[in-house]
Amino acid sequence: MLNKLWRYYLKFGTLVVASRYDKQLQQWTGAMRQQQKNGTLSIERKKCLDEIGFNWEPQISNFKERYKQLIEFQKKYGHTDVTYRNGEFIRLGEWVREQRAYYKQKVLAPYKIKMLNDISFTWNFKRDEYRYKTELERSLALLNNKSHER
Repeated sequence: MLNKLWRYYLKFGTLVVASRYDKQLQQWTGAMRQQQKNGTLSIERKKCLDEIGFNWEPQISNFKERYKQLIEFQKKYGHTDVTYRNGEFIRLGEWVREQRAYYKQKVLAPYKIKMLNDISFTWNFKRDEYRYKTELERSLALLNNKSHER
């Protein structure tokens, strides 16, 4: 299975296996993580997985990666209201929507809530307000451009 995992990495650039690609390999990687967590993974197997950069906690890594992307988005656009319909930010927008849903369901980890609060994350995003704000910004930009043309 290690060889299969390595081939997956070479093809997709990640060691987090999507079940739609290879359910058996995805289950095996999950079993390796569970054995590591339970302390039943052999030292040799752990060493082999560590050598290829195996991700032992993909959910935490994914959160941190998306969080960094959200900070970059916020620096560029001045807000955290990423829509999942924006072609450039589809994955980030989906992640933002998931964080809001987890928060609403009260299943989002407290440390994640704190991290998002620290960057003034918008928990109650209303699409209509976003559209209004976006249209207003566009109109103001057009007016500003026209006044400079004179």
